[in-house]
Amino acid sequence: MASGPGHTAAPSFVDTVSARIPLLALFTAERHGVRRSEILAATGVTYEALMEEDARVDKAVERAIWNEAVARTKQPLLGLHASRIAAPGFLGLPELLFTSANTLRDSIEVVERYMPLVHGRVSVRLEARGDEAMTRYSLSDEAELDRSSIDYILGCMVAMGRGCTGRRPPVRRVALSHAAPRTSEERALLTRWYGTDSIEFGAAAPAIVLDAGALDWPLLTASPRLHRLLSSHADQLMPQLHGRSTFLLRARQHLLAELETGRASLLGLARRLSLGERSLQRRLAAEGSSYAELLEEVRRDLALSYLQDPAMGLSEIAFLLGYSSQQSLDRAFRAWTGRAPGRWRREQSASAPGRIRGRWENGA
Repeated sequence: MASGPGHTAAPSFVDTVSARIPLLALFTAERHGVRRSEILAATGVTYEALMEEDARVDKAVERAIWNEAVARTKQPLLGLHASRIAAPGFLGLPELLFTSANTLRDSIEVVERYMPLVHGRVSVRLEARGDEAMTRYSLSDEAELDRSSIDYILGCMVAMGRGCTGRRPPVRRVALSHAAPRTSEERALLTRWYGTDSIEFGAAAPAIVLDAGALDWPLLTASPRLHRLLSSHADQLMPQLHGRSTFLLRARQHLLAELETGRASLLGLARRLSLGERSLQRRLAAEGSSYAELLEEVRRDLALSYLQDPAMGLSEIAFLLGYSSQQSLDRAFRAWTGRAPGRWRREQSASAPGRIRGRWENGA
């Protein structure tokens, strides 16, 4: 966890932000001629801490970096500039979930569900009424959301929507909680980016209002199988982030990537974590786990996810999970659930007959 202003103890997950956001603030400031070292020195944060895989920072650290970057670049709309330069995939898992969904509606619902993976204090709600669809943003407490943060988050939604659909989202109006820009150039930038001059400043809650019909736009980047895989991983992360160690979460994520190839191994996981095999085993033991336990856990979660896809055969699932045969999968699955995988699949299909095909094949 990065240190910084007001940071005296490790904050709870809900008080943290993905380190990707302050990193992007630094990169954007550099685009405007300010060295990242200057901002880091002023805020007491190390670049190494931000670059650590899956790093999170206290929200006070994020605010300090944004404020320092804005002050030094003299760019009040630095957050909006950041949303314009972010490379595809920069936000990692949450962004991949957004871009692999079926429709724009599905993507916004992804943001609703998994926003805590990006910003622990921000919540998102989609409200569709008549011919309008509003995406509203709010905090889980009474604190004010930093101007640069909200400019980045809203700007990023527009950028990803445009990139994934190949069309400009039909924005009707935008509500921003901060004060109106001081210059006509800043107001013009907001108008160009959102595609509307109907922008309210000083609003009670930031929001973007679209034509409701855009919710059904298909995503050019849709990937149902990848989306299922990522959702399974994200669903495991959400309840565990409050108490599970960062190292175990990282190990699980890398093991998930290993299993995608069907060739998971202790050596492969150790290499992904830049550790020796013995060092990895010691780290896992210190966390009260082991490679075998972690592998079993990830295999079980993936098996339950894969079985929801009627197009995937049991032999294919066995291969993807690294089993030598379908019989090996059968034995493992019986140990986990007390049922054979085929029977479990039939029971799930019978209890929700439209769920599997409806979402992925019909785009519901």
